[in-house]
Amino acid sequence: MHHPGAPWAGGRGEAPSEFAKASTSAAAAAPGDPVIPEEFGEEQTIEECVAEATNLADTLDYFDRCVATTDANIRSVTDLAAAVPVPDAPWFPPDLASWEARWVLAHITAEVARHTGHADIIRESIDGKGSYELNERADGFLDDDEEYAPYG
Repeated sequence: MHHPGAPWAGGRGEAPSEFAKASTSAAAAAPGDPVIPEEFGEEQTIEECVAEATNLADTLDYFDRCVATTDANIRSVTDLAAAVPVPDAPWFPPDLASWEARWVLAHITAEVARHTGHADIIRESIDGKGSYELNERADGFLDDDEEYAPYG
């Protein structure tokens, strides 16, 4: 099943809760690959998400299913030191193989806080800056005049 357009769910164009589901699922079963329910379909870019017209009820239903899956995965984590495989993405260092489950859970909390109650996804679609670039700039690792270059 292909999920309805849900640009509110994540940053840098990926399906929002896919990272959370994959990460917490991996933590619960580490080591091993996460199991993502087939009904969630493939990840989509922001352009693919907004290209499909969906109604509010379908979008909220999809959101509720993502929340329930993420909640179940988080509740199944029993070892906060479990190694969680790092997804293959250009914004992660290529030599980073895993995080501890405790880091993933803290990261999910930060991501939810970042995206809740404001229009971050709208800002990302206008200026093209994702959270990793903004964090590097805010932490002083990247000057305003420097171009952001993800790993890879």
